[in-house]
Amino acid sequence: KQGILNITVRAQCSSDDVILDKANSYTINLSISDTTKPIVSLVSPLNNSWARINLTFKHNATENTGLKNCSLYFDSRLNQTNYNPEAGVLLNFTLNNTLEGYHNWSVSCFDNSSNFNQGNSSIFNINVDVTSPNITLFFPINNTVLDNNATLFRYNATDNFNATNCSLILNKVIIQTNYSIVLNITNNFSRHLAGGDYNW
Repeated sequence: KQGILNITVRAQCSSDDVILDKANSYTINLSISDTTKPIVSLVSPLNNSWARINLTFKHNATENTGLKNCSLYFDSRLNQTNYNPEAGVLLNFTLNNTLEGYHNWSVSCFDNSSNFNQGNSSIFNINVDVTSPNITLFFPINNTVLDNNATLFRYNATDNFNATNCSLILNKVIIQTNYSIVLNITNNFSRHLAGGDYNW
């Protein structure tokens, strides 16, 4: 810990029964300076993860002399600061209405020492996706009557980033899922159906 410490040394020679208590003594004043930076670790969201708006950025910072403040940097710019946060516990920042796209975040903390040591976290990337994929159904069109039980369901999916899968839902039940869709072109599901009425 940082501070000022007074040390007095006294000696005695026990083998000669000589007590040196009244002899010359020296007092040494030491000034201890904290030069250790806070250790700042990012917890979540994880690096290169996907998220929606209203993000909570979780981090922790360890420091012996306590923390003066911790600041969130979003897209390499100061976004907000917490003053006198507790060291060694999970801390967080909340960011509302985040713009869609690729972003980065980091946290910087200063300790309470006279040196005002600064510790910086690593930089994490995050992908914010607030727009759902858009699906267009091509065939069969609404109220189609089919005379063939082998049915080809044609559709198109568009997205600002990359949709990971599309599912065929018949009468509110997932029947089949395609994990290798290609955006912006016609995709399809092929099913053999018993006679009857279906919603898809």
